[in-house]
Amino acid sequence: SGKVRREGDFFAAVGLIDKLAEKIESARIEQDFFLEKKWDETLKHRPLFSAVPFLDFACVFGSLAFGNVKEDSDFDILLGCRKGRIFTARFFAMLFFGAIGKRRGSADFGQRARNKF
Repeated sequence: SGKVRREGDFFAAVGLIDKLAEKIESARIEQDFFLEKKWDETLKHRPLFSAVPFLDFACVFGSLAFGNVKEDSDFDILLGCRKGRIFTARFFAMLFFGAIGKRRGSADFGQRARNKF
């Protein structure tokens, strides 16, 4: 009757695939917008990472690295420090990012975790 069509190995109702494709495209555009916005926010705090004593590197991972960000996403950052200096580097990272309100606490979820490290 023409109400079902085959798309590769799948069968779908006519019009359903087009609506699904539009929805996926819209979601991807939104994700790309938030990805660019959050990446700029991360790079804005780059000098603060450089100021943490004994910190050798900072790597972004999680949703930001995969490009799967939402408006309420936080920043997942892996910090690498010199041998034997983990607690010193951790203290200063917590101090610096806590002072500017960018440190995510254990009670921060949802909107409260937005744009925090």
